[in-house]
Amino acid sequence: MLWSRQWLFTTGVTSGKIQLLIVFDYVVRSLGNLCIDKTKFRFPNIFLVYDIVALFSYLQIFHPPGRLFLGNGNSSKDYGSTYQKETFPSDAVITFFFVSPANYKNAIFVDYHNKTLHITTDELKTTNKVVVDFEIDKLVLHPTIADWVLAYSFLSRELRYSKDFGKTWNLLHTGVSPKFYWYIPGVDTDNSTVHLEILSSSGDSAHYKKCALEKCSATDTTDRKLGSFQPISLLIINQYVFVEKLKKEKSEMYVSYKRNDFKKAYFPPNTLPKHFLIMNADEDQVFVGVTNTDGVTLYLSDTTGQYYVPTLTDLLYVVRGIPWIDFHEVKSLKGIYLANQRSITENSRVRIEVKTLISFDKGGMWSVIPVPVGETSKCKQATDCSLHLHLDLGSLAAPGILSESKAPGLVLAHGNVGDKLDPNNTYVYVSRNGGVTWKNAGLPSGMYRFNILDQGSILTAVKEATYGVTNIIYYSYDQGNNWQNFKFSDKVLQVDGALNEPEINSLSLSIYGHTSGTTAWTLATIKFEQVLPSKCKKEDYEIWMPGDHTQFILLFELKLC
Repeated sequence: MLWSRQWLFTTGVTSGKIQLLIVFDYVVRSLGNLCIDKTKFRFPNIFLVYDIVALFSYLQIFHPPGRLFLGNGNSSKDYGSTYQKETFPSDAVITFFFVSPANYKNAIFVDYHNKTLHITTDELKTTNKVVVDFEIDKLVLHPTIADWVLAYSFLSRELRYSKDFGKTWNLLHTGVSPKFYWYIPGVDTDNSTVHLEILSSSGDSAHYKKCALEKCSATDTTDRKLGSFQPISLLIINQYVFVEKLKKEKSEMYVSYKRNDFKKAYFPPNTLPKHFLIMNADEDQVFVGVTNTDGVTLYLSDTTGQYYVPTLTDLLYVVRGIPWIDFHEVKSLKGIYLANQRSITENSRVRIEVKTLISFDKGGMWSVIPVPVGETSKCKQATDCSLHLHLDLGSLAAPGILSESKAPGLVLAHGNVGDKLDPNNTYVYVSRNGGVTWKNAGLPSGMYRFNILDQGSILTAVKEATYGVTNIIYYSYDQGNNWQNFKFSDKVLQVDGALNEPEINSLSLSIYGHTSGTTAWTLATIKFEQVLPSKCKKEDYEIWMPGDHTQFILLFELKLC
């Protein structure tokens, strides 16, 4: 099968820039030098849309599981300092919701049970109720035109479109699989373009079709040069379009570059792929993890995505219906990647050992991470000792690694120093230069939820729920060099989430959790404005160079405060 890593990490009811929080009641107060807004509620989830936080209360569980009655609630536009009541119809069954990436004031709440849309175009100040005559299983909102929406029905395989943000609908195409896409800005020239995977009547094969929104039904041809391919395999990432074919029980990948004809992707001889997982398709190259009988190998393509060479073998992975590979793209500096490589030892018993490797040239060369300064005493042997990190695979059971594109150079991760990754000996490490050098944050051993606020001016860490209870948050205002702690609640909580504004421009953080054995939940919104000592002065600036100064590795130079 062919999967996209981007798709694998899109979970729950979130869409675009949102996450969901459900509230019961609230109390606001201030503690110490940090402003704390505390909220008690039940059955939580959170959603943050830039400067709006919407909080709702679910009234009861509806059958089947996952369908929830949604009634009265509260919303806040100042990160939880003040609230106003929001009311949905008492019989509403909100299944999921979507926010327009083109205008974050626009959101559609889907009532699957009653075939109803609750639409807002003013951040929930008002809502309009629209009843439709089809099942709504999936909505995809246009990336640049706020009023355009695609709606999909799984059982009927019908795709519809709206050009007035859900008020009226037209049938676009029948026989469509769930793998359909809007136009990609900067690649597709017509913003009304849709990319479709059309299923055969039996559903055992598919064809690719690209058409304009209001001309799609009249365009009765699919891509005949490509022919049929495996259903549910169409992937579109930037200028690349991928599909998978199965020939003589061997999986083959086909790729279109810049919307030209599809061509077969070539891997080295004797490669017997079982699954393809697109790890990254930025910077005019494709990283793909290929599973086979021996494990997972990471391959890197040429510009067209057609020719591949191996860059790293034996990656750590698990299969939980689909393969998950322990790999991380450092978002805070381009071209830097981390991967966990496994090795199998067979002494008295078979066991898997894991080592962390890093590449600064997009997979050209991989190396171990040097032991941080002051950590050599943790090495049991001098010849085989380095820093090992829990990467994205760690997010399946615990928080993983964190880097943000708007916080240059910053990376936060859990790990240990030694000859292999040790899940029972975990500390927090911080890098300011994209992973070239690291520093132990000095926090107590354990797993934490990380957040980066205000493009890196504040870093936070709070103990994750499965690793115990806490009422302490750790924070740093000097990019991880020094850390302070703060008591955010009188009672200890199992922390289930720590969320900040998705564009990381805010200095507010919302922590939510529960006390053991109760159904009551607590939300604490912490505002860090008062923590920052002062505005930056000329003498506060330093020359920031993302590299190892001792080895003169320099990526670029930037002045920052």
